[in-house]
Amino acid sequence: MTTNSQAKCRCNQPVPFSASRPVSTTSSHRQESTKIGTHYVVSFFRLSLNKQCDRSPAVVDETYLLLLDTRSNDDYNEGHIQLAKLAKKSTTNNDDSKYRIPFGAHLPTCLHCVVYDGNTVSVIEDTPATRLANQLAASGNKNPVLVLKGGYERFSAEYPFLRTQKIMYTPMELNNLPFYPSEIMPLFLYLGDHRHAYNASLNYDLKIHTHVRLGNERELPPALPESTEELHVDVEDAPQSDLGSHFGKIIEFIEDHRKKSERVLVFSELGISRAATAVMAYLIHRNKCSFKEAYSRVESCRQQIRPLAVFKDQLVQWEARVLRPTHT
Repeated sequence: MTTNSQAKCRCNQPVPFSASRPVSTTSSHRQESTKIGTHYVVSFFRLSLNKQCDRSPAVVDETYLLLLDTRSNDDYNEGHIQLAKLAKKSTTNNDDSKYRIPFGAHLPTCLHCVVYDGNTVSVIEDTPATRLANQLAASGNKNPVLVLKGGYERFSAEYPFLRTQKIMYTPMELNNLPFYPSEIMPLFLYLGDHRHAYNASLNYDLKIHTHVRLGNERELPPALPESTEELHVDVEDAPQSDLGSHFGKIIEFIEDHRKKSERVLVFSELGISRAATAVMAYLIHRNKCSFKEAYSRVESCRQQIRPLAVFKDQLVQWEARVLRPTHT
């Protein structure tokens, strides 16, 4: 079921890799529910969208995210998504269609529960992942249960640096998990801050070789110049700043690299005002959607965005220019 706003705004179209809410197997008819973009799942691992990002990744809190792997014990031990727990089949009542929830899982209060198997591509399929998801939903789980589209096979192929054989983590290891940028468009457009831009291993993991840097040289010197192509926009995060006059060259730069299938990180000092504004301007242009829809899309990926009022005004003006009817 797709909402009206999603039907109108291309910003919220389903993406090739996503999570879907399962429907109950007791329903008289089944239908796909709203799909949530890759950023929604991936950002849970390298949290840059949650309020806790300046202290420690919220993924260390199992009341925030619970990842359940429904594959076999051998497959799980061979490799799984970081922080995922193995959901083993129940051995009671000879019912191998039910699963035992791992010890310590806080299902009733878990905000985000994501289940996966090898390669489920639809919630309509009868697969281990959908069976567990429906089991959890039927048990009265407070929050939606999500199924990872494509399962472990697709996820590990697209995000190999997030697969592991590690099962136990010390508190220090959990707190030292790196912060990854917010993925706005899957495997293409990322929004972040100075920590992401100056982290060489992070850029290597995500295969990012292109940056849009918004800030002056004093606060943000060039990032990784030896391996990164960069567009620098010298603009202050201040009420008198005119970021709107730079939208054209920012969009042209990002589009050039999209056509070459290259990944782009847009960043400013904190990644909440100038960089967020630039990303919204790109979405308005690329998807022909409104400022409100672009804002909603970016905020769903990175909740702490706070563009200055002057930048919001410039985005509204940009929207009017982009969506202005053309006369022939």
